[in-house]
Amino acid sequence: MTTSLRAALFIDFDNVFSALREHDEQAAEYFVQEPLAWLDWFERGGHEVGARERDEDTPPAQRRVLLRRCYLNPQAFWRQRAGFVAAGFQVVDCPQLTTAGKNSADMVMALDIIETLAHETRFDEFLLLSGDADFAPVLLRLRAHDRRTALLANGRIASALRNSADIVVALDQFLSGALGIGPAAVDADEDTVVEHLRNRIREASEPSLLSALGANATATFGVGLREAGWFGHRSLSRLLRARLADEVAITGRHVYVPGQHAAPQPDAEPTDTDAATVLGPELDAVDAETIRQVCDATGSPLLSSASYRALFSALADVLATGARAQSDVVRLVRQYLDDEAVQVSPREIGFVFYGYHLGGHSYDALAGDATALAEAFRSNLRHRCSKRGLLLDDEQEAVIDDWLLGTPDEPPDASAAATVES
Repeated sequence: MTTSLRAALFIDFDNVFSALREHDEQAAEYFVQEPLAWLDWFERGGHEVGARERDEDTPPAQRRVLLRRCYLNPQAFWRQRAGFVAAGFQVVDCPQLTTAGKNSADMVMALDIIETLAHETRFDEFLLLSGDADFAPVLLRLRAHDRRTALLANGRIASALRNSADIVVALDQFLSGALGIGPAAVDADEDTVVEHLRNRIREASEPSLLSALGANATATFGVGLREAGWFGHRSLSRLLRARLADEVAITGRHVYVPGQHAAPQPDAEPTDTDAATVLGPELDAVDAETIRQVCDATGSPLLSSASYRALFSALADVLATGARAQSDVVRLVRQYLDDEAVQVSPREIGFVFYGYHLGGHSYDALAGDATALAEAFRSNLRHRCSKRGLLLDDEQEAVIDDWLLGTPDEPPDASAAATVES
């Protein structure tokens, strides 16, 4: 008779969810919505497949995950919290302790793990879903007590942490095995894709934007190009430099053929991050300082009103196409903004886009409506200001409204209206 291993599961939710979201928005949502599905993968020993020091001819041992704890920031992830509660997990709320958003999840989780060593149920295995290097001493303590340990790595795991665990589950392994999300197929080999890129660059009448060239390639051969790291080169520009170095040149965001195209001017880097400089001369110094304080307190991008209007418009169009994965939305919005010569970084686009999710807004309801996107972002901004203790008076609120929503039309003359009524 085969005896199942008794296991305890500890989830550093902020750490894991952020890593999944960076990889694929769909994977992050499935992790939240179907915790029992990926938990079953652990109980079947799926994480043990491919582990070092395991006899591949012996099937992995079954587990009974008797203790299931999830540690999260309820202010940032209140919507995700409900899914774990419904799935029978014990959710430990760890509110943020600093204005930078840092919470105590890792410390509380570490203390709980150590206390669990003395639990009446002797747990054979501890499953830690976190890539935080602070857990290395905890893993070493568990090893000293003769407990098996398994760790979910997020791709940037420190070697000290990796070597402290008995089993290290790669993020790709978790995505494909536990979440059922594998890399998308590429409908061509590297030579075929390179030839396609070569022709597109040569046929263009002017230097090609790398973002537009990459979008065309993924539309032609599948998004697996990007997910597979451009055949191991990690980016489109590195692929071009490796394969077409003698034929093309790359400057900033453009690729071109010397002698056929005029070399593009490199993107100018801003030399002054003063709020008044970024926001434009139409704002007085007091209003610019109000906006700067709001951005500093909330982490929001410091962009001009025109840049925000362009961003909201691009987001509305992209969401209307049905795109929802953050990587896809950021890429497509960048293409829209590049066409309009509006400079907004991928990080800034991602901040605004994911803020709607954290604020509980529906992407479906916002799709195609730039005004609704602007109002929802303003609502998020006010909420974050309140949470961080930044209280705005009526005049400052009006400055933020004008910045994000545009200056409202002048109201009708009250005295004239009163004359008509009389």
